[in-house]
Order: sequence, then structure tokens, then C-alpha cells
Amino acid sequence: AGGAGAEDRHHRHRAVPPLAQPSRVPVEIRWQGARGATGRPQFIRLFDVTGRMVREFALGADSAGVVNWDGRDRVGLRVPAGLYFSRLASGSVHAETRIVLLP
Repeated sequence: AGGAGAEDRHHRHRAVPPLAQPSRVPVEIRWQGARGATGRPQFIRLFDVTGRMVREFALGADSAGVVNWDGRDRVGLRVPAGLYFSRLASGSVHAETRIVLLP
């Protein structure tokens, strides 16, 4: 069912892991959105291991870019070291990657 075409589509539309894994702040998250999503709302949302959203980044109208996470949550508090999930929402494409945040 998946095949090479499905794998290729997933590769083009994804949140890319930080350059250094595990990472210290700032964590650089490179992303590439879906074709046709330019000009539509796109977000990267960061979640902790319990599924609680800790941060959201609006990506604007670009088709790709970089988000720098300062290790803080939505209210500006520093989050503890640990495992987090970065989820890209771009058009109909949703992709996820893990972030290991060091102290």
C-alpha cells in the first residue's frame, strides 16, 4: 500500500530532527511543508511525553524554514530536560519527530 511514492511524499513534507540530537537550547527544527500549503496556516506544535502541548509556532506562509525553540513553554517557563515531540501541520500533511532536550 505504501510503496516508494508514499515514502517519497512523506520525505518531502516533514519536520526534520534538530541538527544535533540530543540537543541543548536553542533547538533548531528545520521543516518543509506540503505543496500547496503556502499561504495557508501551518504550525509546529511541541508536546511532552504525556501529550500536553508545551509550545506552538506559527510558520507563516513559507514552504520551508527553521524554528528555534528556546526550551520554554507557552507561558515562558523553562521546560525540564527530556523527550518531546515536534508535530508539523501543513495543509493535509502532518509529520512528527522526536526531540531529546538536554539540561
